Amino acid sequence: MDNANAELPDSTRPADFSDTIFERKLFLGGYKFPAGARFERSVFKRGIDATNASFDGDLSLVSAKIKVRGNFRGATFNYVTLDCLEVEGQLGFAGDVRGEFSMRECTVSGETVFSRMHFKSDAYFGSARLGSVRFIEPTFVVSADFAHAEFAGDVGFFNAMFHGGSVFIDAVFGASAEFRGAAFKDRAWFDRTIWRGARVSFTNVRFEAGSRFRGATFVKCVPDFRGAVLHEATELDGVTWPAIFNEDTDQQANLYAYERLKLEMERLKKHEDEQFFFRQELRVRRALMKPWSFGWLLNSAYEKLSGYGSSFMRPLVGMGALAAAGFVGLMLLPVSTSKISPSSTAAIPLPWRSAAELSLLNLLSFLPMRREALDALNDLQFNWIFRAISAVEALGGAVLLFLLAMALKNRFRMR
Repeated sequence: MDNANAELPDSTRPADFSDTIFERKLFLGGYKFPAGARFERSVFKRGIDATNASFDGDLSLVSAKIKVRGNFRGATFNYVTLDCLEVEGQLGFAGDVRGEFSMRECTVSGETVFSRMHFKSDAYFGSARLGSVRFIEPTFVVSADFAHAEFAGDVGFFNAMFHGGSVFIDAVFGASAEFRGAAFKDRAWFDRTIWRGARVSFTNVRFEAGSRFRGATFVKCVPDFRGAVLHEATELDGVTWPAIFNEDTDQQANLYAYERLKLEMERLKKHEDEQFFFRQELRVRRALMKPWSFGWLLNSAYEKLSGYGSSFMRPLVGMGALAAAGFVGLMLLPVSTSKISPSSTAAIPLPWRSAAELSLLNLLSFLPMRREALDALNDLQFNWIFRAISAVEALGGAVLLFLLAMALKNRFRMR
């Protein structure tokens, strides 16, 4: 029987199927519901198929249960309320929604697909618990609320258009998340979101009014913003980034992601964020190197001695430690003197004042006072060990002074 243009009797009143148990699959394909339909607390044991149906009034499936599959593709909707709906299988939507769309506290164990949905009013997905979800070219005209939502599977917002504010505060993404090609015309909030997947992609995304990721946690991967356009009002305060030396992470992908974030922060003139992502990039590079290779050792020393050019205390502490080590070495090193007898020499310890002065001046070997201090001790004969200590201190002092100057330059944003 062709029911493409069929109408239910008494079309001026909503069709009420609340508290009904449907033992077989319910077919509503092509039906028209001028006043809407209610399936509150109903049970669909074999699923429901409402392909190309028309709901000019409200469609309500509050606290209903759908097993196997729920299909609402090609339908037209006014107001849709799916709060507390339980779906043990798949759920599919396609069409236009003129009024509010609500899936608060909805649970879907299988895949949910929204194909080219046009949400002309507010869309609410707060506290929903969904499996894998695909939004294929959706349009959110007003606002989209995903606060406290939990996604157990892969999530995709492909070429999504968010014209109003989009809220993902406290949402949990259990697997990969793709926002490829999406456009956020208004503010986007991702505060305290948790991203557990091995891939988080904002490739070619446009944030036209700012975005906020305060307190977000990226467990396995760094979000990929390659090709994206970030707004000046991009906030990344308190973000927890993935552990660098973690075998479960794709370090090469993280390297590309940090490189992109560094370039974006440079473009946005966010100096501190730029320096942070530069340091993260160098840490990932070390993770990709062979341990104890020359590059690995150089990278590690750069971090330990100066925090990759961000700390001026580390070079100062290093200089103090080097001066102390040089002082101890010079104190323990016996030197020869010819003052006792012109024909004989005797080994004596270097006076502690002279040892301290020489150790300090070795660090600052470019100062002329070092030559004057050595001239004052011209009656002493220093062996090759003294020269080796002086060379090590001079070289180490030059490196630490360079790192100190770099840290001061970065701290005060000097060019």
